[in-house]
Amino acid sequence: MKPCHRGISLAIFLSSVIAASQPLDWSSDLTIFGTSANEHHPAITTTPADGLLRAFCVKDSGRISSKLSEDLGVSWSTFDDLSSGLDQQRLKAVADGSHIYAMVCGIGSPTRTAYRFASASNDWSSAHTTLITPARTAPLTGFGICTDYSFRPNDPYINVCWAEYDAAAHVFTGVFAQSRDLASTFLPEHFVFSQTRSAITNTEIEITVAGDSAQQRLLLAAPLDRAGNLPAEIRVFVSEDQGVTWSAGIAIDPSEYIQDEPNLESAGSVIILVYTLRQTQSGARDIYLSYSPDGGLNFSPHYSAFDSPLDEGSPRIAIDPAAGLFYLFCLAGEIGGDEGAVFLRQGLLNSPWDLSDTLRVSGNDHVILTDGLDATNASAGVAAVWSSRFELGDTDIRFDASWRGTPASDRRNFMTTGNSLEQNFPNPFNGATILPLTVNRAGEQQLLIIDILGRQVMRLNQTFTSPGSQNVLLNLSPLPSGVYFAKLQGSKNNSFRRMSLVK
Repeated sequence: MKPCHRGISLAIFLSSVIAASQPLDWSSDLTIFGTSANEHHPAITTTPADGLLRAFCVKDSGRISSKLSEDLGVSWSTFDDLSSGLDQQRLKAVADGSHIYAMVCGIGSPTRTAYRFASASNDWSSAHTTLITPARTAPLTGFGICTDYSFRPNDPYINVCWAEYDAAAHVFTGVFAQSRDLASTFLPEHFVFSQTRSAITNTEIEITVAGDSAQQRLLLAAPLDRAGNLPAEIRVFVSEDQGVTWSAGIAIDPSEYIQDEPNLESAGSVIILVYTLRQTQSGARDIYLSYSPDGGLNFSPHYSAFDSPLDEGSPRIAIDPAAGLFYLFCLAGEIGGDEGAVFLRQGLLNSPWDLSDTLRVSGNDHVILTDGLDATNASAGVAAVWSSRFELGDTDIRFDASWRGTPASDRRNFMTTGNSLEQNFPNPFNGATILPLTVNRAGEQQLLIIDILGRQVMRLNQTFTSPGSQNVLLNLSPLPSGVYFAKLQGSKNNSFRRMSLVK
């Protein structure tokens, strides 16, 4: 945990990141919303079938703008603005094979509206509009939306959730609703959690779908109060019956610090959860990460994802299942400042605890730290959008993607090592296996055995008389059956090897 105060400046930290990660990958961001109005709180999604990118943003005067790109962000066509008339309006968007779904809500208002339009549509008037559970009148503090398209490509369900606060009754409630007809209608709502609170501020709440063809689970993450004088903690709620009933909630982080801003994404049975943690209300935020390899049945111990000297916020995960990678974005700047930069780390889905070097994504230091950040997986990689201050003083929406320049998806471009591991044999194995490896120097080095939750279960001291290729006999017979990873100390991601112990 970093201290709550420090003297390092954003400029000093940025220079250290640049020096450590040349050549920079994400260095060609461009403005996609740039009128004289303030544009903020962007969202971005893509339709998997045709690869079209759809970006949104909130404008002043209760308007929402949208743009469509058919060429991976080179050019963008424009909708007419949607006038919602809502104060503090926010938007989140998802897609299936042929449609975009935008959920528009007013923070501090009970209004929840779902818009569905064809992926190539360029007209808000063509969208099908549905009010979500209009009978509920308590003001919203946060909301989320997801689709199970990856599990049900021919008949996807649209899942939405929101947190609402009844000030008269002092009740904070998490609510879920589902559409089984492409957001034309929504089934009656179900309640995820409810607790008494004397007051509440805006609250992030996230939802995702995980599992496999045999068992799907809905997972929802939200910050909830704890007993006594302890601040809010992140809890994960699970439903195995399409949101009708929910578990009591799993506390991910046992620390007594303030936990907020959850972001939850999944690929198959792997779930990545990120959130912010701070020691005091006036202190800096750290971004922490936990993951589940088994569809939400178990979560790993939490660990720091960036560990920078800056105030880190707005964490966002984008997953590239085909490449086996996830991308973690955040906004970061000096404590108390309103401007900073966008940063990125990436990891492997089969070993999420081992993250790449930090990359700076934004091309300037004028990113607005309170205006939001969003990211999506696309056919060519991942893309991100954020709000940045223009020279004349208003804020615009910037866009960048991993394919615009040196591909950031190839982690070896900025993670090199002289040590490496080859695949063990036999695999699976019963007790003992051979692990081929290459070391860059003679002497003693440590070989770590890690379980699927990222916990070190064995540490082996190996002495090598010379550098080069070696074969190491591993005896894992004391361990129970399961999936393990071998890592040679001093090496990076390409030196992890997955091993299956079957007794």
